[in-house]
Amino acid sequence: MKEFEVEIRVRNNLLKQRRTEIGLSQRELAFAAGVSQWTITVFESMRESPISRRGGWKSTAKRIAQFFCVDEEDIWPDVVRNVSKHRATVQVDAAGVQSLIESDGPQHKRIELRERAQAVNQALGVLTDRERHVLEARCGFDGSEGLSLDKIAKDMFLSKERVRRIEAKALRKLRHPSVCSGLKEHYVS
Repeated sequence: MKEFEVEIRVRNNLLKQRRTEIGLSQRELAFAAGVSQWTITVFESMRESPISRRGGWKSTAKRIAQFFCVDEEDIWPDVVRNVSKHRATVQVDAAGVQSLIESDGPQHKRIELRERAQAVNQALGVLTDRERHVLEARCGFDGSEGLSLDKIAKDMFLSKERVRRIEAKALRKLRHPSVCSGLKEHYVS
């Protein structure tokens, strides 16, 4: 019996790379391509096939390919479409875990940070533009120090109380189990 269980998550890097190369979040790509953010998420995480039950390309896959001005096969080649599982669990012994830990270099940390940032962006995708703007300004997501309610209110031409209510509503949305569950896998050990 092996001492450890390791979970592997498989992603469609061809789709994800095209999106990140032009600097788009999943939400922004969804808006630009005319599909839902959920569609981008399930196609990137490979939880859903781009092929319909009838065997043709789904209309959402076609829209995404059209947005990038490429054929569907460029984003979902056979090798990607033939992967039947998006998650796998393997059991390894202590030596196997040690070799994984030793390969845990800067590239792995960057990948982990990028996945966390994507999880946060996906969670923020449930907010309206106004709610997102208030939270980003309040928390300083861009690396700057967070702003006071007064400063945000002046910038948005709103009352301080209105900004407080917008912030409270946004936080309530983010605390909803359907939203915060995606964050827990990245932040709760």
